[in-house]
Amino acid sequence: MITYLTVQAWMRILICFFSIYRKSFGRLIFQAKFMNRKQSSASMVWNYLVRRGLENNFKKVSELREYTRKSKSTFYPPLKSPLLGCVSKMEEVNELRKSFWFTMKGCEFKENQHSQPNGRHNPKVMMFIHGGGYVSGGALGMEAQAMLFAVRDYNMMAQKSSNPICSHVLSVEHRLLADPDEYSTMDRNLLTNSMADQIEDCLQCLKWLVYDKHIPPRDIVLVGNSSGAALIVNMILLRLIGSNDTSGRRDHHVEDQQTSLSKHEELWPVHSVALFSTSCDISRTIIHKDLVKENLIVAIPTNLQQMFEKCLPPEDKRRYSVLKNLLEMEKTDQQLYQKLFQSKWVINYSKHEELSPGNDYFVNLLKQHVDSQSEDKLKVITKDYQMHCYSIGYSIVPEARIGVQQSLEACIP
Repeated sequence: MITYLTVQAWMRILICFFSIYRKSFGRLIFQAKFMNRKQSSASMVWNYLVRRGLENNFKKVSELREYTRKSKSTFYPPLKSPLLGCVSKMEEVNELRKSFWFTMKGCEFKENQHSQPNGRHNPKVMMFIHGGGYVSGGALGMEAQAMLFAVRDYNMMAQKSSNPICSHVLSVEHRLLADPDEYSTMDRNLLTNSMADQIEDCLQCLKWLVYDKHIPPRDIVLVGNSSGAALIVNMILLRLIGSNDTSGRRDHHVEDQQTSLSKHEELWPVHSVALFSTSCDISRTIIHKDLVKENLIVAIPTNLQQMFEKCLPPEDKRRYSVLKNLLEMEKTDQQLYQKLFQSKWVINYSKHEELSPGNDYFVNLLKQHVDSQSEDKLKVITKDYQMHCYSIGYSIVPEARIGVQQSLEACIP
């Protein structure tokens, strides 16, 4: 707690001094690729610190992976802090590769309310999937912490109105893509050489919510950052909508397979899907270099981009491009978008991040297929001059705080 308060104080002081410096020497500042005069001073400081950290600290995939899994964020207080924390209970779920099941503050008695017939006012449950270029990140990383504190703030506002709250969050721990040099020695419980395994891990978490926690899919909100958002879309397209059996029946429960499942036991549709800075085209076949804008706020340095590319198997780049799969599936399934819009979609990204061309393309695809009866099923939230996954700076950057809260207000009620 002392470390958190110290860091917050220093950040506020740094932002204050930078604001003064900005007024005097703004012309020099705005020559940097990761800054623009329309950003808040807090956003500029955050972008600079993130960029410098990513440039200097990681030379190997293993270093980045270990840091994102084991480091503790100093930008957020301890999750269970009595005064400033956001959760009342956190449980490690061993059967889900040590994912974490969080009970939000003030929601200790909400878990059994999902069977009520009036589902609109039932408390919602979030399944959160972290980003990290498919090779890094973890269930307790800074992305998850930012989202948990955002949910806490949303719940505080929702309790003053008639909107439902988010009572629990399942933060997913999935296998990470290994460096090809590690294939012969990698721990296969933690690492993999196939994105199919990552999607399967996410699907198992969704099944756990439905079958073990008895959460109706209509009370589940799927949320993902960057590569985590792409895993969600691929799971929906390839394992739920694109599968002949979308019920998600457990293979080892023969009796369940022999009986028809009720609506609450199916996995799709869920209440909503919220995607932050989605990695839309890892195939590079849809979004070409000529679509990349010159005024993007660059966050991911070249060395990290090369790491991510090295770990992505060539066949997976072709197989798991969100845009490529959407375009191919719409040719063979005329009801594809009708199925997708059974759930509400919330798309959040920066108009000036590296992945904004892919997100623009994704949003336009969805907008083309929204009819007058399903207009409320698509909500697009964008911010200008923010870096990739700007939502991680929730505790520091005002643009991030506003953008994340707008997304939660759209996907939870």
